[in-house]
Amino acid sequence: MDGVRLEAVDVEENGLTITLPKAGPAYFNAWWLRDNCPTSFDPETRERSFDVFHHETTPCPADARIDDGALVIRWAGENHVSHFPLSLLEPYASGARRADPADLPRKPWFADHYPKITRVSRQALLDDAAERRHWMEAILIEGIAIVTDMPDTDEALTRTAGLLGTIRPSFFGSYFDVRTHIKPTNLAYTSKALELHTDVPAEELAPGIQYLHCRRNSVEGGRNLFLDGTAVANDLRAADPEAFRILTETEVPFYREHDDIDMRARQRVIELDHNGEVSGVTISQHMADIFDLPQRILDGYYPAFVKFGRMLQEDKYVMRFTLAAGEASPSTITGSCMAAPPIPPAAESDTCAAPIPTGASCAASTAPWSRRADSSEGPRPGRHAASAAGRSRSSVPAGGAVRLARVGRQPFQRRRLRGWAAVLDEPEMAALRGHSRK
Repeated sequence: MDGVRLEAVDVEENGLTITLPKAGPAYFNAWWLRDNCPTSFDPETRERSFDVFHHETTPCPADARIDDGALVIRWAGENHVSHFPLSLLEPYASGARRADPADLPRKPWFADHYPKITRVSRQALLDDAAERRHWMEAILIEGIAIVTDMPDTDEALTRTAGLLGTIRPSFFGSYFDVRTHIKPTNLAYTSKALELHTDVPAEELAPGIQYLHCRRNSVEGGRNLFLDGTAVANDLRAADPEAFRILTETEVPFYREHDDIDMRARQRVIELDHNGEVSGVTISQHMADIFDLPQRILDGYYPAFVKFGRMLQEDKYVMRFTLAAGEASPSTITGSCMAAPPIPPAAESDTCAAPIPTGASCAASTAPWSRRADSSEGPRPGRHAASAAGRSRSSVPAGGAVRLARVGRQPFQRRRLRGWAAVLDEPEMAALRGHSRK
C-alpha cells in the first residue's frame, strides 16, 4: 500500500500521513493506530480492553479518510472501523511526551521563604477542589506548604494526608514515635543530634511526601529547619559541574539493619528528571552504608560528596520557623532536608509520625520532641513525593505534640522525588558503623 492516497490521507507501508489542523502533516504508525482506537478502552474503567498481542495480523488500513473532523479507518482482514477525532491525534503528532499535570518545574527557595509559603485551611481543602489543586501544585513546585486549622486528632491528619494519595507504611510502621529508648534501634530513638537529612534512603522507593502535624505547643521556642535540596543542588551544578555530574551518576549504598530488619538500597545523591533538571536529593549520613566503590573512584567521589554536604549547612539555604498548634506541614521527602539537635532527657514530648511519600526539601528541629508509631491507628501511611517535614525528628518543643504522616506517590505526583537528608554530627559515627553485617 506504499504511496496510496485515499481522500487526503497518504497510506504508507507501515502507517499513514494526514494533515492536522495545528500540527500540519503528521505520520502515524498502523500498529499504534489500531492499538489506540477509541474502542480499545473500557468506558467505565478507562483501562485498555483491547489486547494487541492477540491481533493475528499486521494492522493494515483497507480504507482511510477524513470525515467531519475525524480520521476514519476501515481495517483490512477484520470487521472493525476506527474513528479518531483529529483533536485526539494532535497531541501525539510530534512524538513529545504526553502532557502530565504533575510535571511542573520546581521553584527553588532559600532561607527567607517562610512568609511566602502557601497556606491553606484544612476545611478549605476538604470543601474546595480549586483549593486542593492550588495546594497540590504548591507542594509539587516548592516542595512544602502549610495546612492551618488542623484538629488535634489522629483522624484529622489521616484524612488530610489521604487527599494526596494512599497512605502507606515504611519499615518503621504506620506511625513513628521518636523518643529516647533504653535499647534504641535507630538514632531517632536516642538523644543524639540529627542534622539535615532525607529519610528512609534504605528503601528502594522512599516516600514522596511527609506531613508534620503540630498537635499542641504549650511552651515557647522550638523551630523547624527546612532546606530545599534542589536549590543547593542547582548551586552546586553552577559552582562545580564535575562534582554535580559525579553525584548524579554514581549510586552509593544505604542501609537499615537491626533486629529483624535488613533493608538496603543504592541511591544517587542528586537525581535528575527527564528534562535534566534536579528532581530530588538523597543524603543521610546515619543511614549511609560503607561506600563499596573502587577506591580510585572514591578519589573523586568523596570531595564532591563532602562539598555538597557542607553546602547543605550554609545559612543562606536553611529556613527556620515554628509550627503553631493546629498547623501541619506537608513537604517532599527528596526535595527537603531535616535536622534535630540533641534531646535532653527531661525534655520529651509525645508526638507521632505517619508516613506520606513525595519530594525534595530538608527540615530540622532546634527543640526536643518525639513521635510515636502506632500501626493500630488509622490507615497505614506510606511513601510519596519528597517532603520538607522530616521523619526522623520534627520541631516541636517540650510540652508539645506532633504527628508525622507519609503519603504515596499518587494521584498527582508521578515524578520520582527523593530528598530528605539527615546528617549525624556525632564523632562516634564510625563506631556505630563497626557492627557486623550479614
